[in-house]
Amino acid sequence: MAAPDLGQPLTLHLVRHASTAHTGSVPSGGDRHGPALSEQGVAEAEALARVLGPADALLTSPLLRTWQTAWALRAAVGCEPVADPELAELRLGEWDGLSYREIAERWPKEYAQWRHSPSARPPGGESVQDLAERTDACWRRLRSSYPGKSVVVVTHTGLIRAAVASALDAGPAAFWRLRIDPTGITTVRMWADGGIEVAGVNRSTPA
Repeated sequence: MAAPDLGQPLTLHLVRHASTAHTGSVPSGGDRHGPALSEQGVAEAEALARVLGPADALLTSPLLRTWQTAWALRAAVGCEPVADPELAELRLGEWDGLSYREIAERWPKEYAQWRHSPSARPPGGESVQDLAERTDACWRRLRSSYPGKSVVVVTHTGLIRAAVASALDAGPAAFWRLRIDPTGITTVRMWADGGIEVAGVNRSTPA
């Protein structure tokens, strides 16, 4: 809990993008511009818009699936989406767009290391530790830019997992243990002194 004299926290509603045709079959959906939302994903984004309330800002990863989700939320949130490249998904390098099976067959040793070691990187990509450091830097910047505000952030599984693991001091090793569903909302509050609390994880409505 934060001390009363520290003022209002920054409240981040971290929203995973809605479903694409790759959801569940490709790790993190890749870090390139595509894929687009599926028909199911469009319906999920519209349903989310019906439960989200107004916020002070709407930020999004620049990737297509997050931008489309954020665009569907703009009327409910009362803000136009603003793309932030630091909100992009875990960068997979040569593995981008491949299925779990394809990666395991072509890079069995590297894939096993990646799943078990936070410091292991895909060829040309980021490790979970790299993502955690990028995510922490992003949240510090947002805390400085939006003190006391409510911000909806449309992003990806990886960043949300990293945010929760960091907030709970669980470290990158907890990354794979967190389930984040399409359009699930994770709420994190951050105070000016560095205080932080997780108010909800993978919810269907804001905390």
